[in-house]
Amino acid sequence: MPRSCRSFALLLLPLLLIVPVFRSVAKAQEGVGLVLGDPREPIVHRKDILCAGFVSKRHVDTPFQVIGGEKEDERVFFAAGEIIYLNYGAHDGASVGDSLYAIRPRGEIENPFTGKDLGYYHEEMGIIRIIAVQRHISTAEVTMSCDGIMIGDVIRPYDEYIAPEPKDFAPLNRYDLPTHKLSGQIVMSRGYRDYLAERDIVFLDIGADQGVKIGQYYTIYREPGYKEGPVGIEDWDYDDEAEIERDHGFSDHRYKPADFSIIAGHDDEIEIRKHRIGVPRKVLGEMEIIRLEGHVATGVITRTTQEVNLGDYVELQ
Repeated sequence: MPRSCRSFALLLLPLLLIVPVFRSVAKAQEGVGLVLGDPREPIVHRKDILCAGFVSKRHVDTPFQVIGGEKEDERVFFAAGEIIYLNYGAHDGASVGDSLYAIRPRGEIENPFTGKDLGYYHEEMGIIRIIAVQRHISTAEVTMSCDGIMIGDVIRPYDEYIAPEPKDFAPLNRYDLPTHKLSGQIVMSRGYRDYLAERDIVFLDIGADQGVKIGQYYTIYREPGYKEGPVGIEDWDYDDEAEIERDHGFSDHRYKPADFSIIAGHDDEIEIRKHRIGVPRKVLGEMEIIRLEGHVATGVITRTTQEVNLGDYVELQ
């Protein structure tokens, strides 16, 4: 073989080896979706479950609470390793070595989009262990803090929640059709954030009463609207001058570019997006159920394709 032919063949060989790889990657993405998330990362961490908080049909009513701390003159919040005092003693059944939850009742909540009553929300602030007991008082050490424990937080018996088993890792199908199985809505998150991402804890307006089970996976999705963002935003007043100006791609009149600028927008865009039919839903990610009450489920977002909002919907996979 002439030297020039041999050189060309050597140059062509790496390309021939690469092409099948490209084809297989493209086929995988087109067939089953994009690989999102790290399959080596634990789906649910112990702290996710123990610090999730819960919504119950009844307010947790107990007289026992945190009444002080060893360094109460120096700080408002108590964290892991610090000493606190409880009005819960031997007379009430306390024993050295007992573990307890410190919780903070937050009051009644409802689905902000439908008005459905959901019950009473309780934040879980941390876990404490009794190290000394008197007749009416106990001394305890904070062994794990979800957030700063404060004087006035109430205590309740400790339950060890077990993390559900993860499913086999597979690419998330962003373009799959709806399953028409059990569905619900994200109504609140731990920390009261509106914009959510992977590892955030969220609460759904469906629970055990509707057939939800611990360990189930739900697809998070959003129906397409003419304005991206929280569900219901399309009902906002759309006559505000600044909002109209932004529809046309401009921040204000002073810096308005030429009529044919690439950022000038499209006059018909909003009307088209308002009246289009049959556009597929947007798959935003998935979540796993980790805690369960009668009519509220708690889940952890396991992976996302984009930012998740309060009000987005979930559907059983």
